[in-house]
Amino acid sequence: MSFEDIKDLLSKYHQYLSHKDEEFEKIHKIVVRVLNAPVSGNDLTITKGELRIKGGSVVQNELFLHREKILQELRKNGVTTITEIR
Repeated sequence: MSFEDIKDLLSKYHQYLSHKDEEFEKIHKIVVRVLNAPVSGNDLTITKGELRIKGGSVVQNELFLHREKILQELRKNGVTTITEIR
């Protein structure tokens, strides 16, 4: 395997990771804006199309009330990987 092959592989991997980071930031901003509650990036977990949000009772109540609005905002902003919020 040549250095060019390794360079191309690492470049593709870097692009993939930076795209995931950008999408995660977009999701985090939408969640904070819609919930109007403090949610850190560490409280969000994305697994197989499911967004899990940790937090206290205030965050969980707001999440219950605004779940559909968050999904609509995500779709409107081009995030189609999230299908469920818990």
